[in-house]
Amino acid sequence: MAVSVSHPRLDSLTGLRWVAALVVFAFHLRNIGQIGGIAQKVLNHAFGAGATGVSLFFILSGFVLTWSHRPGTTVARFWRKRLARIYPLHVVGVALALVLGFTLIPRIAPTDPIPVIANLLLVSAWNPEWLQVGNPVSWTLVCEAFFYLAFPFLIAVVARLRSAAVAVLALASTAATIAIPLFTDQLPAIVAAHSSPLGRLPEFLLGICLAHLMRTGAWRGPSLTLGVFTALAGYAWANDDLTSPLSYSAYTVVGFALLTAALARADIAGHGGLLATRPLVTLGAVSYAFYLFHLLILEAWVSLWNAVGITHSWSTSALVATTAFLIALGVSWLAHRYIEQPGVRLLNPRRPAPMPVRERELAHTPA
Repeated sequence: MAVSVSHPRLDSLTGLRWVAALVVFAFHLRNIGQIGGIAQKVLNHAFGAGATGVSLFFILSGFVLTWSHRPGTTVARFWRKRLARIYPLHVVGVALALVLGFTLIPRIAPTDPIPVIANLLLVSAWNPEWLQVGNPVSWTLVCEAFFYLAFPFLIAVVARLRSAAVAVLALASTAATIAIPLFTDQLPAIVAAHSSPLGRLPEFLLGICLAHLMRTGAWRGPSLTLGVFTALAGYAWANDDLTSPLSYSAYTVVGFALLTAALARADIAGHGGLLATRPLVTLGAVSYAFYLFHLLILEAWVSLWNAVGITHSWSTSALVATTAFLIALGVSWLAHRYIEQPGVRLLNPRRPAPMPVRERELAHTPA
């Protein structure tokens, strides 16, 4: 992969991951529907399209993996690193879901072990009927696992294309993201379902193409003003048409793609702004754990309060929501610190940097 621009850390994109996770949290808080009063109305109007945060995750994933990709990395090593990154917390999330399913959240209690095993093996979302099996949010991990499986081959193809062809591929990925929900009745569920790894692949591929264009210097990326405006406009459009299958990703795909590229451009220029500040980057680092555990903690906490018989006044609802958020954040930090990071070190130990050729020759030369 030819590189003509420097590749600084994209801290703004780490901060953006936290924003996406927070939007998904607010979406699930809205869906529970027990906040009450004006707070529930605000949630209904502001976060009805919160599921689009998942689309932003998928675009970000393709972008960041491409930006950090090193030519020469073996396929096996890439897969091992990705498995080490996601699997320890995934297993803990499924275990927590099983415990809570048989106690505080009976709606997620499994009736058949086969879908749970499929969820543990990160293949459950290939069957749309198993969408909520195990940890309800982990269908997105099944999509990510497929993306990781495909990434070494996708990047190998993209790296060999001319910039114009990569731009065309980015446009085709955008068109596919919009077209798939338009033809849900004509396409098989394995493609058309919003949880389908195949159906969500174009968003990931779009992120790959944009990062490659920026990494090779073929495209600077849009201005931050354009990125923010189109992202907010697309989100508002989705929020205004929640019954449409287009609301999951089609309305927002252009805006989220431009926002991702615009923030990367800002980081390259050395002025990442609020999202690149240390607090947001720190929160972005725990966003994966927060995403995995937030719904389980939120539903369990609400269930406990309902069992006590607390009325849902505005003040009580605010207290429930705030404490659920703080508990989820605290658990996520602990999980990140004591499960995710040790898991990465255990499953993917760092290798010493390779010795330069001349030093290797000297090291093996008899004294």
